[in-house]
Amino acid sequence: MKVFIYPAYDAFGNWAVLLRNKQSASKYFKRNEAGKNKIYLYLTALIKGLEAIKYPVNLEIYTHLKIMEIAIGEKRLHKWAQDNWAHSPVEHIDLWNKLKAKLDKHKEINCVRCRYKQNKYFHKAYKICNDNSETEGKENKIGVL
Repeated sequence: MKVFIYPAYDAFGNWAVLLRNKQSASKYFKRNEAGKNKIYLYLTALIKGLEAIKYPVNLEIYTHLKIMEIAIGEKRLHKWAQDNWAHSPVEHIDLWNKLKAKLDKHKEINCVRCRYKQNKYFHKAYKICNDNSETEGKENKIGVL
């Protein structure tokens, strides 16, 4: 089985993650964590999405962030962790470690870098993120995955 993951964040501290399978069943989570930076929000969204996947699958993660393409797409995340993060260009190492542990449970992982408007589901994740209804401390779910 393949799961597509679309993490998103905005300038107001909102994050969202949309998960979808090939049959278009989908689920999303969103939350507001005002005062956090974009990498924190993005990593948190991605980790929350990975936690919702109950068994090992093939993953396709969509991102517009170069650091994610380098870490996941170019497989540098494992090297950074092996080097105890000494030569990594990242902050929030606790979240990167958590992300690595979640990714290690899955089969094939592909990272696709694109602008959010280039993919309708990635664009939808950003729309969910920017929808201010019911974001304060709540997670919202739809569909089945």
